[in-house]
Amino acid sequence: METNGNKGEWSEVYALFKLLADGELCAGDADMNKIEGLIYPIISIIRDNVVYNRDVNNSNIILKSSTGAIISTIPAVQFERNAKLLLDKIKKGKNAFPVPEIMEFRKESFVENIKAPSHEKADIVIIVHDERTGTDPTLGFSIKSQLGSPSSLLNAGKNTNFIYSLSQNLDEQTIDEINSIENQQRRMELIEEKNVVLHYEGIQSSPIYGNMFECNLTNIDTSMPLLLSYLIYYYQRYGITGIKELCDKLNEKNPLGFDQSFHHTYYETKIKRLLVDTALGMTPATLWNGQYEANGGYLVVKDNGDIVCYHIYNKNEFEEYLFHNTKMESGSRSRHDYGYIYSQDGRQLIKLNLQIRFKK
Repeated sequence: METNGNKGEWSEVYALFKLLADGELCAGDADMNKIEGLIYPIISIIRDNVVYNRDVNNSNIILKSSTGAIISTIPAVQFERNAKLLLDKIKKGKNAFPVPEIMEFRKESFVENIKAPSHEKADIVIIVHDERTGTDPTLGFSIKSQLGSPSSLLNAGKNTNFIYSLSQNLDEQTIDEINSIENQQRRMELIEEKNVVLHYEGIQSSPIYGNMFECNLTNIDTSMPLLLSYLIYYYQRYGITGIKELCDKLNEKNPLGFDQSFHHTYYETKIKRLLVDTALGMTPATLWNGQYEANGGYLVVKDNGDIVCYHIYNKNEFEEYLFHNTKMESGSRSRHDYGYIYSQDGRQLIKLNLQIRFKK
């Protein structure tokens, strides 16, 4: 049985205990507040091949094996008690830490793993009752926690470097001056002061995966690579970090020349689709065919212990949550080799890096 976990990992156990104690799943809005009227009674939860069912009186949790055999019955109040205890320990914990106070209850409730196995499509699977449709959908979730450090949505790498050509070549002294500047906003300002315009050329190819990332982005939307090239540039040039605020800047400048006479939200719509697809499995190194699998949403453990859900089942709320709660971030400049002007085939180029992280 695993004994040590970080705050994010222990939050997976907390979510299981808390949801079994509450007996309901609450949908969240863009600000992570519960949405009135979007509450789903929980029928059962599946984790690590154990099925946790609520009895008809909601007073006990019946545990079954994957074959349907009953292996235990535990009062729901015990899950509530241990959820409160675990939440307190998570808030006080640092790095990877044990919680011996719940070890015995973990054994009783067959929670051997702190974190779901990496090969699982979802951290937790929940069957709920939807009173609007009269159906019992099975919903898979990844668990995100505000109790620990913000997690990334799209990780940086050399294969997330966007390549730009300079509209005119600069002398070596100016290049050295620009390359020595650590502040990315100041680098972009100085390039602009030299009357140089950056033109998107493409995404850096991976030695192993080739141009997989560019193809994935194109599969989401044919204009996505070019759109992101402007998003990254505006982030570095103006120091705007929030995805929503960057979309406002895209809409203001309209670099792709969309017809805005009817006030279509071109940039917002496209970026929301990127965020959802990235949240549900699109990565730079894996073929993305647009098919959402079991991990169709997020459970967010808030810093006060409340849990709200976002799922492709409620697409609008999921999009709004991602749109309002993500930001651009700079990965390691030296590790990912970007932000330096270099020469190639008589032209001068520069790479800018893409990384997206949750605000909290």
